[in-house]
Amino acid sequence: MQVKRYIVPTINKAMEKIKKELGPDAVVLSTRRIDDEGNKSLLEVIAARDSADAGERRSSGLFSLTGDGMGGEFRYGRDDDFLASELADIRDSLKTLFDIIGVKKSRNISPDMERVYRRLIASGVSSRQAARLITEARSRVASGGELSYADLMSHIGTIVKERYEAAYRKAADTRITAFVGPTGAGKTTTLAKLAARFSVEKKKTVGIITTDTYRIGATEQLKIYANIMDVPLKIATTMRDVSLSVAAFSDKDLILIDTPGRSPADTRFSQLLHAMVSGEHHVGACLVLSTTSDYENTTHAVRRFSTGGCGSVIFTKIDEAARIGQMYDVVDGWELPVTYVANGQDVPQDIDALDGEKFTELIVGRRAISANN
Repeated sequence: MQVKRYIVPTINKAMEKIKKELGPDAVVLSTRRIDDEGNKSLLEVIAARDSADAGERRSSGLFSLTGDGMGGEFRYGRDDDFLASELADIRDSLKTLFDIIGVKKSRNISPDMERVYRRLIASGVSSRQAARLITEARSRVASGGELSYADLMSHIGTIVKERYEAAYRKAADTRITAFVGPTGAGKTTTLAKLAARFSVEKKKTVGIITTDTYRIGATEQLKIYANIMDVPLKIATTMRDVSLSVAAFSDKDLILIDTPGRSPADTRFSQLLHAMVSGEHHVGACLVLSTTSDYENTTHAVRRFSTGGCGSVIFTKIDEAARIGQMYDVVDGWELPVTYVANGQDVPQDIDALDGEKFTELIVGRRAISANN
């Protein structure tokens, strides 16, 4: 299949170009109006035709796909970076189109339904979850009629809240929590925020243990936080050290354990994490993820770290992220509750506890919540 994207003032102009460049057998895959520096009269048209030679190169910039047309190899004949960007847009457009068609079972889609779908995708919800949300929202209408944009978003808000509350009911309230996650997610700062919140604001006694002796400056950073909060800190490099430190903090209301940003594929870390979670001290694991990571990396991290018995998730850097909808995929796909979100570097204020309503507002907006009240 050969696919090309056109930016044109009218559909007639697009058809002229398509016929000239792709031939009379080409088909239009999608059309949408775009905003080009304030000019909203332009159209984006995605067209395609079968190619006898899927590997051919064209200097005009015509793309060819090998394989099934979605996950195959792309070859192109002009500037790689520019074309790679264009191809990403085309693949997203095709994926959106096919998902919408799948939701509607090949029937004509309503403008409101497409608008909802694009709204969810734009927020970072995966195409699969967006399709599922729309399908379930429509199934809740007994008449089977079409819903307006506001009604669809209202039903979706209800579904999101239900999913969150179902996951949250499974969260264990542990006295000892190990913070795990990939490098750069913000585990140490998040731990410090919660330690300060519980010790200063909630007047709980807190003990901190760090096993992160890999990262340069990690222990020193946590020592500074602990001194400011007047919270005791112990350094542990083995499971025996962890056990001794936990025993030393037996009088504390909460024990928070910092871990290095390493994959569970790392044998030493995996063994340490498993020993902590399954050992005599009943350590709970909280997965810390950054909302600045894309869907694929977030999914990979959840899949890898969930094997260590994670019972909850904290998302960080929501103030830096363009899209945060992947949080819903974690809640629904893995039934893991998002208990906190961090939105800055200031300790302890830049962290917020979540409930069903706050979570739903982050994913679908306040209006969807208000419509259900």
